[in-house]
Amino acid sequence: MMTDIINNSNRMMGMASGMDVDNQVRELMQLEREPLDRMESDRNELELKVDEYREMNMKFQSFDDKLFNDLTMRGNMMQKDVTSSDESRVSARASADVGDFNIRIDEVEQLATPETVVGGEIDDFEDLDPDAPLEEQMDLLGLDDVDLEGNKIITYDGDGNQQGDDDEIEIDTDDSLNDIIDDINSSDAGVTMFYDEFAGKVSVTRDETGVYNPDTELDSEDGEGYEREIKFEGDFLTKGLKLPDDSEEGDYSDKDIDDIEGASLTKAQNAEFTVNGMTTERQSNSFDYNGVEITLHDQFDAEDGSVNLNVETDADHMVDEILEFVDTYNELIIDVDEKISEEYDREYQVLTDRQMQEMEEREVEMWQERSRSGLLRNDQILRSGLDGLRNVAYDQVHTGSDEITHLTDVGIETSDDYLQRGQLVVDEDELRSAVEDDPEAVYQLFASDGSDDGEESDRPSWSTGTGEGIARQMRDQISQTTDSLTERAGNEFSATNDNFTLGREINQAEDQMANFERRLQQTEDRYWDQFRRMEQAMAEAQQQSQQMMSQMGGMM
Repeated sequence: MMTDIINNSNRMMGMASGMDVDNQVRELMQLEREPLDRMESDRNELELKVDEYREMNMKFQSFDDKLFNDLTMRGNMMQKDVTSSDESRVSARASADVGDFNIRIDEVEQLATPETVVGGEIDDFEDLDPDAPLEEQMDLLGLDDVDLEGNKIITYDGDGNQQGDDDEIEIDTDDSLNDIIDDINSSDAGVTMFYDEFAGKVSVTRDETGVYNPDTELDSEDGEGYEREIKFEGDFLTKGLKLPDDSEEGDYSDKDIDDIEGASLTKAQNAEFTVNGMTTERQSNSFDYNGVEITLHDQFDAEDGSVNLNVETDADHMVDEILEFVDTYNELIIDVDEKISEEYDREYQVLTDRQMQEMEEREVEMWQERSRSGLLRNDQILRSGLDGLRNVAYDQVHTGSDEITHLTDVGIETSDDYLQRGQLVVDEDELRSAVEDDPEAVYQLFASDGSDDGEESDRPSWSTGTGEGIARQMRDQISQTTDSLTERAGNEFSATNDNFTLGREINQAEDQMANFERRLQQTEDRYWDQFRRMEQAMAEAQQQSQQMMSQMGGMM
């Protein structure tokens, strides 16, 4: 940074000459420092250019983000709309990867349900306080002198394997019954336990619907051969909470749950339904069917009428995304074109720090606005980036369709009004028609990777494209532009000025300013020395004159 030359008050002279030496030196130094002001103005202009370049860089990057997220991502562009003829019975949603097709649910014989085990009535439950420490409730639960270790809840995973064999439930007598139940519900046991103080019973429900126990015969009638989905081991669960004991030494048999007074079992079952004439089943009421997530809400039979699910691309969403792309593209085209076309006013040089201090704040703002104008006029990086984007709009793309290969095929073309500076215009009716007729080809028009099944492209000779989608080509062009802008002016991640061209120029300018300031100090010292010697010489001359006058007066 430039520093003002400090005048030393001890240098005040002029007794012999009668001159205002301090003012004389100040005026001389103002002339000497004019090159430094120009250096500072040039340095400040470089800093403004860095800001201008980075602002444009961010505009290109913002447009690139939109191209990537909105146009090249199938999950966004190819969103599916699934309609159900009866949402109260069956609903569905589809991923972007599935094609357009119809699904018919003819009937739902039964919904999937989870297993629920209700234990027997707890001894002396009327006096049991579920919020009191367990050590105060042991006799009420019949747990005096019993082992509180080895308590487990066992379920089955999707592959039919037991889970929970190694996960023992820790029973701490300082905890209450409700505390232990909360721990079980928040554990990996996969069940929800509830204690009903009025009934004096505990119920345990599997979190997952459906049959997972591989020993259960799914085709058995009336549930014969049914094996429970939730099993219990340990005295606290079986003797205290009266749940069936499934250990080898258990007092309660899993097949004799009816023998436990007050206990009951609600068996798990899979959803059974008929889809497109085929009867099948699932463990859950929500399941994937060829990429479509179907949810069964109610039972019904064929006499109630089938539920039809229609899967198709959300044309409204795709059209909106493309229209937004066009608007964003046009905004960028206008911003870049205006930036490289700005008039440069040489009369408004960038202000120095000293000049800004001498002006009113409003004057500084107005001046700075004028001095920023035209700093990037005819900039080659921006012009090249702009021309590249415009050229991409004409390129042919491999979409897999002979009907849609250019933007013009979907109603998007460059305006023939030169005042619009190459903006895109859209025929929305033509665009919507193309999306509804062949949404995949429209998506590929923007996102294609350029492959064409090994066939040669018949692109015109003037085309500079690669057969890639418009969005991909524009991203490639933007990448080249932003790389050049970053090399020129850095970005928010640039640690030092040494990392980019203008930064190095700024460093060089500041080095030159620092060297010039040192020379200014030497020049000022020289001026003061010259005036000092002049004053000294004049003082000596005056003294000699006075001596001569004194001698001559003595001779008269």
